[in-house]
Amino acid sequence: AIDLNPEYTDAYYNRGLAWYNLTDYDKAIADYDKAVVLNPEFTNAYYNRGLAYYYRGEYKNAIADYDKAILLKSDYKEAFLGRGLVWYYKNDFAKAIADYDKAIEIDDNYIIAYNNRGLAWHKLTDYDKAIADYDKAIDLNPEYTDAYYNRGLAWYNLTDYDKAIADYDKAVVLNPEFTNAYYNRGLAYYYRGEYKNAIADYDKAILLKSDYKEAFLGRGLVWYYKNDFTKAIADYNKAIEIDDNYIIAYNNRGLAWHYLGEYNNAISDYDKAIFLNPEYTDAFINRGIAYYYKGQYNKAIEDYNEAIELNDKRGFVYFNIGLAYFNLGYYEEAIQNY
Repeated sequence: AIDLNPEYTDAYYNRGLAWYNLTDYDKAIADYDKAVVLNPEFTNAYYNRGLAYYYRGEYKNAIADYDKAILLKSDYKEAFLGRGLVWYYKNDFAKAIADYDKAIEIDDNYIIAYNNRGLAWHKLTDYDKAIADYDKAIDLNPEYTDAYYNRGLAWYNLTDYDKAIADYDKAVVLNPEFTNAYYNRGLAYYYRGEYKNAIADYDKAILLKSDYKEAFLGRGLVWYYKNDFTKAIADYNKAIEIDDNYIIAYNNRGLAWHYLGEYNNAISDYDKAIFLNPEYTDAFINRGIAYYYKGQYNKAIEDYNEAIELNDKRGFVYFNIGLAYFNLGYYEEAIQNY
């Protein structure tokens, strides 16, 4: 069609849509460019070019195109939604909410706008407003899997683990391969002290995604609290195998080694955690404890003081310093720290 008529605007636009669906955003943008040159008021071309820019990570260009689409069509709810999504990924949640508000004002049954606004409220830690939006999305579509999952995350952050689990339950019924829902339900079960259920969910998440490092970490933590330190270490090993810069996995493996009396291995893991994050106060404290148990009280004190210098003012850190000084026979220093 374009060969026969090089100024066939709709053919450029439709070919752009096809390139977009093939995820070839460069070619899609090139075709949308041609369409808006031929028709400077081609609203949908601006909108869809904005989508392509969004997926290419060019947020400034995406916003400019959504702006143009909205200028040409003030009730273009999809453009408000799209621009809101860009603001969301630019971490400007207030602007995202303003655009979602506008989309909902245009169409008060716009399900995805409620869900997305809920996500923005969530980022602002206004979980009650987030839940209200997820509620609305679910009212409009009782099989909206993501809304149940997102509401579960909000309930989790409010430490209402029962409601979180109920929402994750619904999510995995609607989508039995919803990996993140199993993982997060496992977290909720962990905090509810239901370790058997937590392990079952982490198992399922790992079955669905064999490189799910967070699930290995989570399952390792459950084994740790079940005092099965060998299994905990095996899971932390796997997490580190997947990501050898996984700081918390080194710290947690160090804790498991500690409880097995393997203080040198523990210290080696804390060393790695500190190397990766020189301001990781927990690793300094844990390494200090390991040195204490090895009878290396001066090194323990050095680590505890490092944690304090990093602004960790927890009382037990001073108490631990007191213990180390006491064992060195420096009773006045011990009293000062007690």
